[in-house]
Amino acid sequence: MQFHPLATFSGIKSVPLLAVTYNGLVPRLALEDGVVIMRVFRSGRIAIADLDKVTVMKGMGLLVSLYPKAGWRSFSANFARAEAIRFLQALRAAGAPLDDKAKAALAAG
Repeated sequence: MQFHPLATFSGIKSVPLLAVTYNGLVPRLALEDGVVIMRVFRSGRIAIADLDKVTVMKGMGLLVSLYPKAGWRSFSANFARAEAIRFLQALRAAGAPLDDKAKAALAAG
């Protein structure tokens, strides 16, 4: 399943608003067989089972952030609201660990 983010980012888990890398030209995001595939600087794969949490932050749209259990990096995608909700619905259906902010965004639609 393909999604259409406005931009993708990788950052440092302990500093949520600092992007280490950014892709606003050709961002790519897909969810296939329980794996999130995201292109920031290069393509990366994160298994749903390897996620510690998924959260959201409001901005111009919604920023959906994925925090893997291992490593120091986080991965985020900025979306128009409707596309963010579609991505969160797909993550929930795949069994991703949504935090309270992500669940509230889904409930608000």
